[in-house]
Amino acid sequence: DPRLGSLWAKLELQNEISFDSFTEETRCARTLLTHMVQKKMVIPEWKRFCSEIADVFHAVAPLTDGKVASYIPELAKVKPEQWGVAVCTVDGQRFCIGDAGVTYSVQSTTKPMTYCLARELNGEELCHKHVGREPSGQNFNSISLTKDNVPCNPMINAGAIMCSALILTKRSVRTRENAILDMWRRCLGATSPPKIDRNAAHSENRTANRNRALAYAMRAQRCYPDDTDVEQALEVYFKSCSILMDAERHAVAGATLASGGVCPITGERVFSAETVRSCLSLMLTCGMYNYSGEFAYHIGLPAKSGVSGVVELVIPQVCSIVAWSPRLDDYGNSVRGVAFCKELVRRFSFHQYDILHVGSGYFHGKLNPVQQEEDKASAMAAQFLACRGDVTGLVKLVASGIPVDRGDYDDRYPIHLAAAEGRSAALYFLLNCDGVKHDVTDRWNSTPLDEAKRVASHHNTPPQKRTGAEYCVKMLTDVVNGLRPTQPPENGRY
Repeated sequence: DPRLGSLWAKLELQNEISFDSFTEETRCARTLLTHMVQKKMVIPEWKRFCSEIADVFHAVAPLTDGKVASYIPELAKVKPEQWGVAVCTVDGQRFCIGDAGVTYSVQSTTKPMTYCLARELNGEELCHKHVGREPSGQNFNSISLTKDNVPCNPMINAGAIMCSALILTKRSVRTRENAILDMWRRCLGATSPPKIDRNAAHSENRTANRNRALAYAMRAQRCYPDDTDVEQALEVYFKSCSILMDAERHAVAGATLASGGVCPITGERVFSAETVRSCLSLMLTCGMYNYSGEFAYHIGLPAKSGVSGVVELVIPQVCSIVAWSPRLDDYGNSVRGVAFCKELVRRFSFHQYDILHVGSGYFHGKLNPVQQEEDKASAMAAQFLACRGDVTGLVKLVASGIPVDRGDYDDRYPIHLAAAEGRSAALYFLLNCDGVKHDVTDRWNSTPLDEAKRVASHHNTPPQKRTGAEYCVKMLTDVVNGLRPTQPPENGRY
């Protein structure tokens, strides 16, 4: 990590350093160190999160469906069984597993970056004068334009060729190539730019009949800016697709998008937040070829795939995860990569609409890896509200992402307290919330049903509380028997 590079270098030369020297060497990393000590990193339980990622990695590894892309000769040479995953958070925590250090050409995952650079150089209005924002509904290499005679979006080949044409249009190919490589360098937080696989670029150029047809069809429709050299635009496009990357570094570039355009390693702003917002919107709707709608439905996150077998997933304000496996499905997406994303969202509350889980019970048991210590303290408020039967307060907590399934030092959960106080309306709400289990036990081995039965049968229980407790017993008994709880009537609420 370059933020601590000078400190490690000094420690290699001497066993100890003075406090003043330590302060000076960590001057650029004080926020990082403070967050580490105070457990305020974006994913505080990092080891547990990495363990879950490793589990998902191994669960997906046995998949051998799909075929390696063969229409580009260089891609056909890749070993199909390779499989690697890498993670980089917006504050620079990193993890990789498998073949995350093996290089591949980025292919279509260059398109978000190319769009961002074209947008930064030309502004939104001029950029989208020449490229649209709509899903095409057709194959990524289809020859189709919008009613305004522009390519549908920057995430398909026609749109990416157009964005390549918009990058320093009147400059030489070498200058434009260097601008793209330097942009990648800044996103990676590296001291030198990535390399281009010249063989892959040449291979693409030799087999680019379809892309040439796209490019010249756009020229026939006068889509380009004036004085655009189509062959130069194609050369820039082929070279940008042939940039060599590995999953470990690629995840850092993805995390630059996740953090709104700021490199997580250097803290340098590479793109404006407005540009990244537009880019992520396009990745969500158009980034996974003809599977984009299904991916948005099931995964609910911005992503971009490439025919080299890479899937770049962006979780805004959290991290980027890059999964690489060369075997592709019929849509041109990595089989393992897509399966990994599905399992990831099944385990973690990363789908951007997981917050809409109030009362549904659908997202039962998902983990929230970005839970901070102050959020855990806030979760204790759920116990207080459950004890009071404040359903409105519980709804607000859940809508704010604060968990209602956490126990205290006695392992008593909000559901225990609702049952023990005969709060039937609160109990009904909790039984329909994400992650709330009806059979949790406290330190005395008592379940919520035990609590409700005790209150309902106690001779000193006030009548209204007793009625509420009786409905609590009924609801919990229904759940134990595999039935959905019945909402208590108005006269049974307490």
